Amino acid sequence: MTCYLRNGTKARRAVPCDHNAIIQGKHTACCDPDDQCLTNGLCRDPAVSNITNFVWFFGSTDLTFQDPSSGNYCDKVNNRNNHLIFKCLEPEKWCCDTGEPAPAEDRVNRTNTTCCNISELVFTAPEPVYYTTAAYSGLAFTVKTLTTLSLPTASFISNATGIPAPSTSGTGLAAPQSSSTPSLAIGLGTGLGGGAVIALGLGWFLLRRRRKKMSESPEVEVATEEPPEMTGQDIAETSGKERFEIQDKDPPVEVIGDMYRAELSATTNRAEVRG
Repeated sequence: MTCYLRNGTKARRAVPCDHNAIIQGKHTACCDPDDQCLTNGLCRDPAVSNITNFVWFFGSTDLTFQDPSSGNYCDKVNNRNNHLIFKCLEPEKWCCDTGEPAPAEDRVNRTNTTCCNISELVFTAPEPVYYTTAAYSGLAFTVKTLTTLSLPTASFISNATGIPAPSTSGTGLAAPQSSSTPSLAIGLGTGLGGGAVIALGLGWFLLRRRRKKMSESPEVEVATEEPPEMTGQDIAETSGKERFEIQDKDPPVEVIGDMYRAELSATTNRAEVRG
């Protein structure tokens, strides 16, 4: 689906916001890729701070800009293809910027309500509700799956919380059915259950393998206890099997009377030691 600028030319960058509306043959507003698409047809840069109160109007898939989803704002102010718009502090009050937009550094991180005091520039529009992000999908200019959110994106649109998403009859924005939530929960539970079974099976396999390895090669512990010292009493109480006496290798021999004794003869000269 093609996006058109206010002058009827095809947008080079802007992409459709509501993919469901395109599938149903309806129109939708267009925003730059990665912009936050608001349900009132405006676009917000997600990178700005919460106190920044400006948004953009880029285009629509409706060449005539007559479809309610187009949000044809500030068409009487000038003929620019896109328009800078500011959110006023009052509910559903907005105002159109005039002339060339100020540099981004002069608009970011600040709240500008100057045009809110000029009646010719003020218009009313629903409070901003961010419902999806503009993005490319394949080769066609489409968006991600529609997800309706009523959460505010900045402090100046905090009172948008709780606003229901518009019906398809008014703006062509189809809110997702609640049946998608149980499907997501079931799918998530199934994924977690399968992962737990795999983890338990792997743990059982590793435990069994470890036990088998330990049974095949048991570890043997060698005791290194030192022998106790024996006291005199312990030695005395040693059993007869452990007791032994040291005996001479040859028994003593008694001298028999028939054997002669050798005596030194009288003729043997004695050596005297002289002084």
